[in-house]
Amino acid sequence: MNIITNKSIWLSTLIKAVATLLFCNLVFNDSYDKPYYNYDSIPYVASAKYLETKDYEISHKYSYELLKQKAPQFYNGLCCSGAYRNSMSSDYEAFASHMPAYQIKSLYVQLIRITSDSLGVDEYKAINLISLSSVLGIVFVFASFFFQINIFGFLSIFGVLVLSQVLHLSRLMTPDALSSLVFLCSVVLILKNLKIAGFFLLILALLVRPSNIVYTGLIPLFLLKDRKFIYFILLSTVSLFVYYLNAKVVGGLGWWKSFHSSLIGMPTTFIGYDPPFDLNQYLESLNYWFFWTLTDWNYNRWLAIALSFSIGSIYLMQKNKGYLKNEVLIFASFSFGVLISFILFPIADHRIYSSGLLPATFLFLFFVFKPQKN
Repeated sequence: MNIITNKSIWLSTLIKAVATLLFCNLVFNDSYDKPYYNYDSIPYVASAKYLETKDYEISHKYSYELLKQKAPQFYNGLCCSGAYRNSMSSDYEAFASHMPAYQIKSLYVQLIRITSDSLGVDEYKAINLISLSSVLGIVFVFASFFFQINIFGFLSIFGVLVLSQVLHLSRLMTPDALSSLVFLCSVVLILKNLKIAGFFLLILALLVRPSNIVYTGLIPLFLLKDRKFIYFILLSTVSLFVYYLNAKVVGGLGWWKSFHSSLIGMPTTFIGYDPPFDLNQYLESLNYWFFWTLTDWNYNRWLAIALSFSIGSIYLMQKNKGYLKNEVLIFASFSFGVLISFILFPIADHRIYSSGLLPATFLFLFFVFKPQKN
């Protein structure tokens, strides 16, 4: 009987390991040297180059010339489609005026520079490797954490990852995959009672994408339930200090300039760009993008998931009859954090909210499977 049991365990372990390797191979083949070139990759490359040259004109010229070599089939669309892109490609000063919106992701830009220099690859390739490696890291975290569950439950995780659009995330030339991995690792560390390390990653996430302040601000709320007020105040203070110091050093555009330019009207230069805040414009834009996202089948899935998770987190809170487990509060923080992020900056793209959705999905599976080792 023991021999049969041992064989069953070994077979199950082998199947899980092979399935994980096959899925990682799928991610690699779908993403390696197949980046999804978007406009944002250009100022990210220029920002990384600027760390080396300290010259905006050289960085501007370098990023566009390198793009022309790397992806000539996409060059015209990325450089010249519309007044904004045409201005950015032809006028380095106009381009430099918008670079702070990208330089403010300071850790991500620094990582591009480090990856490029250490591996001897260009910056576009470095971005591709960062996104690919981050998604492989996400797969590894999911697979290793849930490795002990039933084999059928384990195999279903890969389907969930596909639905979470990790394959697309691995090809993007943006910091979203890295940001998602940082938050996912933070959640695991907190669940493993390694809270200091988990909180450190929460703060670090602000340097990958400053809009992560929503999640970084909400997640530590469970400390209040545990009556650890000093730790909560200390963590909140450090987070806000890092957030504002990063913005001060880089000279970020700020929320309203970013909102106005992205969702109301993109200028051809950010030199002297200072639109006054208009509450009606904000509310009209929020209303438009909410209903547009809700009714568009290409984009409404992530919003439906976020709404479902948020309602589900309330159910879990009620189910515990007043006793709120930390993992439930963290799940609620990510779920409602996605909705708050959308309210503050209602861009329909799923990738913008992956930093909250992927950790929330992880916690959802945690509640479903309840692995023996956590």
